[in-house]
Amino acid sequence: MQQTARRGFIRRHISSSQQLSREHRPLIANALMHLVNDGCFVAIYPILPLIALEFDLNYAQVGLLKTALTASSTAFQIPMALMAERFGEIAMLALGMAWVGAGFMVLGLAVSFIQTLFLMVAAGTGGSVQHPVASSFISREYEGRRRGSALGVLNFAGDLGKFIIPLVFAVSLTAYGWRASLAGLGAVSFVFALLFWYFLRDKGRGLPRTVEQDQPAPSKGWGILQPKTFGAILSMGVLDSSVRSALLTFVPFLLIEKGLSATQAGLMLTVIFAGGAAGKLGCGILADKLGTTRMIVFTETMTGALILLLLPVGQWTMLPLLFCVGFFLNGTSSVLLDGVAELFDATK
Repeated sequence: MQQTARRGFIRRHISSSQQLSREHRPLIANALMHLVNDGCFVAIYPILPLIALEFDLNYAQVGLLKTALTASSTAFQIPMALMAERFGEIAMLALGMAWVGAGFMVLGLAVSFIQTLFLMVAAGTGGSVQHPVASSFISREYEGRRRGSALGVLNFAGDLGKFIIPLVFAVSLTAYGWRASLAGLGAVSFVFALLFWYFLRDKGRGLPRTVEQDQPAPSKGWGILQPKTFGAILSMGVLDSSVRSALLTFVPFLLIEKGLSATQAGLMLTVIFAGGAAGKLGCGILADKLGTTRMIVFTETMTGALILLLLPVGQWTMLPLLFCVGFFLNGTSSVLLDGVAELFDATK
């Protein structure tokens, strides 16, 4: 009798796990895609000195390579998002990741600075798809049901990729060199893109289940329901990014002024990144509980207050403080995405 009951419990547990897996399969797949995408772009940093050494580049040329990759992965986000509305999110996400993978594989064959610069732009363009399209897709999938938590998981996965993939890539660099390592990373990314499309191809451009019933007529244009509020959140996002860039630029100088060495200051920055990863997940979950507007005000207020607290405290008191700064500084992005999703027609 006990064995029968135990078997029944196991079956129910397996069935429940399978149902949960099916329900959250789009989120899991997109989180893994975000992990690979962000990890690929951060993995470029360790090879820049090797490329500079091989092609005898100066600092300005190295900076141009990095700017080319970053700028191209940012500049084409709106066009890629518009294409996703026409051809479907899943197809465009898979295409973008395959594009990055193919770009990295070809980048490993570059024989000059000009070729490397051109291929950096080409590979970066594929990366323009991930952030706007994945955020839009997950927002629609979780419309009305813990959307903030889902976006938090999506954002957290990207930060996790920034730790995991560069670590594996660094080991590969030691064993195989930058060309073979880059080709291998590109091949893995390409295969992952195919698997992503295969498992989510049935999603296509379908509406989330909460929107399928009694769907109102779609709005015109981009579907912005509250333009003034959207403008306010957009401005806040620009301010938030500016503060983040300024903080990461000048915090090492503050730490050195407080008596830390340059190496120690660099290590202390990782505490901000760790806090940021936790914040992207935690703030998304809190937004579901406290509400988006309250959470935006709370995170921005805490960020400003904690930055001011960095000035008077001692060097070791800064350790937990930097983690908290990172938590609210980066966590705001998950809340802003949730806030933007509330201002749009879900069909858009």
